[in-house]
Amino acid sequence: MGYIDVGGLEYFGAAMKLLLAVAAISLTLTLAACGGSYAWDGTYRGPPRGMRGDPSGTVAGIKQLQGYDANKDGMLTRAELDAQLRKDFAAADHDHNGTLDAREAQDENDRRYKESGTQYSPVLDWNQDGVIDFNEFAGGTRSLFDQLDDDHDGVLSGNEFKPPRGPQLEEERKPTPLPRSNMR
Repeated sequence: MGYIDVGGLEYFGAAMKLLLAVAAISLTLTLAACGGSYAWDGTYRGPPRGMRGDPSGTVAGIKQLQGYDANKDGMLTRAELDAQLRKDFAAADHDHNGTLDAREAQDENDRRYKESGTQYSPVLDWNQDGVIDFNEFAGGTRSLFDQLDDDHDGVLSGNEFKPPRGPQLEEERKPTPLPRSNMR
């Protein structure tokens, strides 16, 4: 009949072979998708597409904050940040009425996009009152400052004010050769 009786269960030979083949192919494809990729010369090319770069935007955010360091002392105080944000807000507020209307907000978002690409942080009307005030304008940058201020002293300094380094960021990754086997 083409089947084997194992402990009361019947397995058909051809069906079992097909099932094992599908399972082996599925496992191979899953493992291949999870790992990084190696070139034929053994050079590691990094993780699969879509996982490269700085997905959290941390590096871009720190670089933006470094631009607010007016006295270039390698540290950024909350007061220094707010002073620079007020200058940016005044530059975006073309009619100088203390708020950004839809056109001014669009101009500011266009400027940010041109400057930072897809990792820009747009200004948004969080309270939905039709205009963007200074607190809404500064909210994202202030939030980033607070997240990076590990010791909560109101100053970004040392490692708080440096982009992270390591293999998690594509821009910091150096290709590593795959260990060669003795097979030829």
